[in-house]
Amino acid sequence: FLYLAGRSDDVINRGGEKVHPREIEEVLLSDPHIRGAAVVGRPHRLLGEECVAYVVPDPGYTGSSPDRLAGKLLDRCRQALSPHKQPASVIVVDALPAGPTGKPDRRALRAAAAGGLASAVAPSAGKQDIIPGRLPIQRNDQPL
Repeated sequence: FLYLAGRSDDVINRGGEKVHPREIEEVLLSDPHIRGAAVVGRPHRLLGEECVAYVVPDPGYTGSSPDRLAGKLLDRCRQALSPHKQPASVIVVDALPAGPTGKPDRRALRAAAAGGLASAVAPSAGKQDIIPGRLPIQRNDQPL
């Protein structure tokens, strides 16, 4: 049988291990207080990428602070997932950005998750930036 776990460009490569976001999202969505979840890869200097989960609690949820909810969800992931599939962090948000089809906009989430690293890379005029563990990235301001 052939089982599809999502789009190939959504797969997270964490230290050579392939992680399909949907598996983590199903664990997060199994919590009755979670209405939506999306998992994306965030650049990591040694592993290449690490998993970051964005979750939307139910509108009526008043159980605990966002930090406590995130901790509870991380514990749930530790119990249900292999160590390389566990998210490095869980971020509680009011809503997930959505594309034209209504699905979570993973590109926007990846950009938000990578914000810390992207801002740390100094712009270079016509040169390539080298991020440890990653292939060189061609700057957008340079013609191909």
